[in-house]
Amino acid sequence: MIALWINDKNQEYTNVKIARTYLVDFKRDLEVDINTLDDMIFANEWRIRGADSIFIVSKKERKKERKKERLSKKETDLFPDWLGRLTSETYYIAQKTTIRQLETFNSSRLIISKTLKDQLFSY
Repeated sequence: MIALWINDKNQEYTNVKIARTYLVDFKRDLEVDINTLDDMIFANEWRIRGADSIFIVSKKERKKERKKERLSKKETDLFPDWLGRLTSETYYIAQKTTIRQLETFNSSRLIISKTLKDQLFSY
């Protein structure tokens, strides 16, 4: 009986270590996702500034057409850059390495908290 009890305790200890490793890895995945989303926000803000610049310049150009004026050299030089910003897109794919491992190896049983497990799979 004592040997079984010791074996059970060793297995519990091993399971706790494995669960902790999964949670640490999941935290790392979340940090990667946060950095990715921060980069995407920055890129989208950059695109919005390009679109805003095109809008402002085109509005000025319409006013200038009435006066027969042209875009400034700076505006003319920057226009292709502003337009180029609108030709790309971003899309988000979450980092799912750890959650896939949990699913593949049916290791979700190692995470005892149902609330935490639900939140992990919800994410």
